[in-house]
Amino acid sequence: MKVEGKYSLSRSENYDAYLAEIGVSYFYRCLAPSVKPIFTITEEGGVWKFDVKSSIKTTIINFKLGEPFDEETPDGRMCNSTFFQESEDTLRQKQICQGREYETIFKFDDKEMVATLKSGDVTAIRVYERIPED
Repeated sequence: MKVEGKYSLSRSENYDAYLAEIGVSYFYRCLAPSVKPIFTITEEGGVWKFDVKSSIKTTIINFKLGEPFDEETPDGRMCNSTFFQESEDTLRQKQICQGREYETIFKFDDKEMVATLKSGDVTAIRVYERIPED
């Protein structure tokens, strides 16, 4: 399964509750439904790049699987993250932000990427359609 590619957000489930759970401000939670990010994933020489562009902000992270790194989330929180490859079609991100732990599981197939975000008892799902390559 090819993980690399470009993806466009198509739908979200329970995302506002997830954002509230992780402490995102009301202002940013109000903006979230109108933001339709384009998520580009590349890998070269063991270095992965997640490039997330929206009308509000562009966020780029570079990482190696299994190696912790510091990142700033789109809402400005500083986190320590580590990515793991669970299987050929699944990446898992563990984050620790301000003493709290979060997890995102990215599952890929030929048509989409499904991101399952977990914090405490709250789970959200974000589905991104794969954009065909030119």
